[in-house]
Parts: sequence; C-alpha cells; structure tokens
Amino acid sequence: MTTPSARVVGRIQAVTVVTPDLEAAIRFYQDGLGYVLLGQGTLDASTVFEGQSLAGRRWALMNAPGASEGAIRLMEGAAGAPPNRPRPDTRPWDPGLAVLELYARDPLESYRQVQAAGATTLSPPLPYRFVNAGPFGTIDVTSYAAFGPAGEQLFVTKATGGTRERPTLAGSHSGVFNVVLPNLDRRPVLRFYELLLGLEPTVDLPIQQETVNQIIGAPHGTTLDMLLLGPPGGATGIEVEEFDVAHGRMYPTSLNRTGLAMFTVRVADLAECRALCEDYRIAWIGEGALPLPERERGAGMIVRGALGELVELVGD
Repeated sequence: MTTPSARVVGRIQAVTVVTPDLEAAIRFYQDGLGYVLLGQGTLDASTVFEGQSLAGRRWALMNAPGASEGAIRLMEGAAGAPPNRPRPDTRPWDPGLAVLELYARDPLESYRQVQAAGATTLSPPLPYRFVNAGPFGTIDVTSYAAFGPAGEQLFVTKATGGTRERPTLAGSHSGVFNVVLPNLDRRPVLRFYELLLGLEPTVDLPIQQETVNQIIGAPHGTTLDMLLLGPPGGATGIEVEEFDVAHGRMYPTSLNRTGLAMFTVRVADLAECRALCEDYRIAWIGEGALPLPERERGAGMIVRGALGELVELVGD
C-alpha cells in the first residue's frame, strides 16, 4: 500500500465517553485510575453533530498526571440513552470503535483499584508475549480488560522489552495511548485511514494466544491479526484488529449513545482534510471542535470511519 505523508500530528489527543452520570464517571476515573480533573463546563452552540447543536451538554476533561495527550473527555448523555456497544450482547470481534487502552505501572494494583471503584472485569491481569512485533521487537505484556461506569471498555496494559517508546508515568496509569477497531475485513478500514490521514500499518502481527482470548472474553481458538497504524516506523494510537470469524455485527458510534463514542486526532492541515472528505465522499457529520485541555473551542470536524466509528479532527 502506497501512502502519502501522514497528516496526523502526535498521537491520539482524546477519547470521548458519553455518560448518563457525569459525577459518577469523574469519580471512577479519579478513584480507579488516579486521573485528575482538568476542566469542566457546558457546551455552547459552536459544535454541531448530525445537524443538531450540542449546546447545553455538560462535559469534563480528565487525564493522568503529567500526560500531554490521550485525555478522557466525558460528555453527559440523556438519561435512558442506549449504549454504543450493548453488553453482554456485543462480542470482541463485532466491528466498530470498541476499546480505549492505557498503561499501568502495576497491573495487579490497577486491577484492585478499578474493581474497588466499581468496574466489571473479564479476567485478572494475565501475561503474554508478542514475538517480532515489527519495528518494536519482542514485547512481554501483562493486561486485563475492564468496563467503566458508562459501559466503555478499557484495556489496561504493562509492556516491557522491545523498542516501542512508552510514557514515563507520574501516577499509577498513563493517558489513553490506543483505541481498538475490531473488524472482519481490514481493507476498507485501511483504505479510509490511508486516504484521509495518510496512515499505514507499521505492525501486522498474527495473534493466536489463549491468554489473549481469556483477557478479551473471546472463545477458545479465536485468532486475529493486529495492525498498528502510523507514519512509517511509528504509531498513532489506532489499532486495527481483523478477526478470523465468519460473522459479526457492526456497531456505529454516536454522541447520543453511551459509552466510548469517538477519538480525536490533531491534523497538520484541517482544510486539506475537508477537501479530502469531499473528494473521497467521506461522511462529514459534525462541525466545530469539542473541548480539549488547551482550549474549550476551536476549529474541527467529525467524520465517520469505515466501521461507523466517529473520528474528530482538530487543527494543529
């Protein structure tokens, strides 16, 4: 696959989690992950999603101490709003925006903290290994999966070895460094991120490990290919997981449903991305950037990806 220069600046800036109880979500990220509250407020009329103003909806921004990227943006949703990925019906391979991932200094202590904060978990922290993970070498990993109070799935990880750069943790956890897009056919997904953002796979790793299946709640014998997208030799924080299964149900995300709804990337030229959306008929469904730690409003747009995932693009 031939790609132009990557248009993304840095890694994922934020993920948006829609919650019916903003205060409960703030407490979970404070108590369970040690995140700090960076700011909160109410949206004005400068942001529009699917033709409707988001004015009046409350928000809060949180992140790990000292983290400069990967914030959690909590957005209040309507009482009784349906979930983006309903549990327990949704399966690990059902296509769509599924998981936010962060590092833990001590996975076992993290596991105890998130359980004490009320999270449901699929397994205790379990070890596995990625051998020859492309430019990152061989990596030893310990991970577990948990669900936050709005139904958002978290993948909490500690990785050692290899050459991949990892953040220095000032607290017990990092900010969000990855989102996961499960799918049954990588081709339209890769094409979308190539055309719009100039990203390409930097890692393409087959995974057939029962420990991984136990962590994600997949049946014995499930296999997948894990691809990390980024500029050549790097990573942006978008993980594409192609599962070898016959059937799956796509779950497009919405800011009007609860749970993990959207992720945000910074682009070098927002006008260029607008033009590309028009050229390639990419669904452009929102206007105006939502709050980020450095500013509460600004230029931005929301597009819908090949799996129905919402991607917010903000100017550099």
